Amino acid sequence: MIFTGFTREELYSGNDRHKSELLKHADMLIAGPYRQEMPSSHPLLASANQEIVHLTERYREQIPSGGKRAEFRFGVNGATVATGFPVRCSMPLS
Repeated sequence: MIFTGFTREELYSGNDRHKSELLKHADMLIAGPYRQEMPSSHPLLASANQEIVHLTERYREQIPSGGKRAEFRFGVNGATVATGFPVRCSMPLS
């Protein structure tokens, strides 16, 4: 995953072979400049003007552009592991 202050258009315009080569090796891109006055509630986006660009299909289902997903695993010993980006809730898990 690449976090950048450039927009998608800026990254793909021009003939900068370094940018092109870097993008070939990434699955996702967080594109757009950070704007403090535009906070985002998405866990991967620092500001609402930024966007998630799926460069491959690898994480398209795991990290949807508009929603939150989480996976919870419960072990036989009572251990709970949460991964992803769960929606906040006030109910305790234990």
